[in-house]
Amino acid sequence: MNSNPYESVAESGLVVERVAPSAVRWAVIGFSLICMPLVLMGGYGFYVDYQYAAALPPGAAHCGNAALGAIFLIFPGAPMFGCVGAAIGYVAAKVVGSESRDAGVRRAGASLDKGDTRSVV
Repeated sequence: MNSNPYESVAESGLVVERVAPSAVRWAVIGFSLICMPLVLMGGYGFYVDYQYAAALPPGAAHCGNAALGAIFLIFPGAPMFGCVGAAIGYVAAKVVGSESRDAGVRRAGASLDKGDTRSVV
């Protein structure tokens, strides 16, 4: 192998394999993408409820439906829907990972012809 750092990978004969996406990483990303907006909406619901309660005269009755909705969004809602997002991310990573392994990645010893369009970096 030539020690020239400016030599292209295709000319040096190196084979760069595709790395399958990590299913756990994509599950965490899916969980976060679904869970975080619900938590933020729940936090905003608490803020709106606090502003509503502050606008009432002292001793007035306060309806707790807004706070109850915010609690539902944060505690049971966000984790349940986050698990759905995690499952989607996990399955997507497994599907994309299996496709990238079967996509005709060039193996060591394969030809480096100009017409070879498979994964050579």
